[in-house]
Amino acid sequence: MQALNPNKPEDDFASVAAKLNDGVLRPSECLSLRELLSWSSEELAAKSGFSNRTISEFEEDRRKLSRSAQVQLVRCFRRELQKRKSIS
Repeated sequence: MQALNPNKPEDDFASVAAKLNDGVLRPSECLSLRELLSWSSEELAAKSGFSNRTISEFEEDRRKLSRSAQVQLVRCFRRELQKRKSIS
């Protein structure tokens, strides 16, 4: 995933949403998406159903997540991206 541009979030949301279609999420992508959305790790944990520790360890590449867990995170991000797109 290319670097996200916080000055043009609408472009980034569209490109990120397109890349989320495969459901695979790398730790660095999770962190980038969370930061793009201005979410704390606690907010992502609450929205996704994972613990804050799980989110933090995944983003630091100290914990592997199953494919189904990655898909759950991707769906969480996708819902928020779609919500923000409909607002703008």
